[in-house]
Amino acid sequence: MTQATPEIIEPSGIVELVDGQNKIRINPHGARILSLELQGKQILGDFIRADGKAGNSHPGTPILGAERTTCFGLPQHGPGRNSPWQIIERSNSRLVLVYQVEVEIYPKGMEVRQEFILDKDGFRLITTHVNTGENPAPVNSGEHFYWNTSEGWDGLRINGELMTDLVKSNGVISIQPDNILEIPGLPKISLKQKGLPWATLWAISKDGKFDSQYVCIEPGEGDQTYSDFFATKRALINPGQSRQTEILINLV
Repeated sequence: MTQATPEIIEPSGIVELVDGQNKIRINPHGARILSLELQGKQILGDFIRADGKAGNSHPGTPILGAERTTCFGLPQHGPGRNSPWQIIERSNSRLVLVYQVEVEIYPKGMEVRQEFILDKDGFRLITTHVNTGENPAPVNSGEHFYWNTSEGWDGLRINGELMTDLVKSNGVISIQPDNILEIPGLPKISLKQKGLPWATLWAISKDGKFDSQYVCIEPGEGDQTYSDFFATKRALINPGQSRQTEILINLV
């Protein structure tokens, strides 16, 4: 068994967890994953997009995507990705962050908890939404992953199906509890999910040219592009109730 080393707290506040050749760097401001390496291979990364913005993996909470018919005043992908999260626990292989959604019109009391777990089995992300308030609140959460595609994403496959055209069209697919990602230049990647059955595929384009150094594959509770799960009764979390999702990423 690989001996885990203690987490490293960088001067910038970034937390690094290391287990052998597995490594993850997390910025608690926005609960952002700056990099994920498994068996020495970079899986998730931090990129400069064609529009000049930094692109790295972050949660979409309480909404992944944009509001379509609701009027809570939530920013794209929710406010959590640009807000400070509180560190409430950390160990050799685990970091726990907590965030309170505070938007004037959105129901008060939604607490979001993310557990980042890194060990010999890979990387696990557990997200829990708890309604500590007095009113039902809608949640369509997900994770906006930026996957490393240093050799390009032309030829990307999910469960054997070619995804190139879907990336170009900002497409949405249903995904299984167990999925296999084939990214050019990388070993096959296992992506397991609980409660996140939809995934949006995307890369930014400018002047007709797509970024090729990353591809976004964004697992979510509901389809963020063509439907409005966020506005349905299924999205509601009642007072005193919670809902949890889980992602496990490892190499095959």
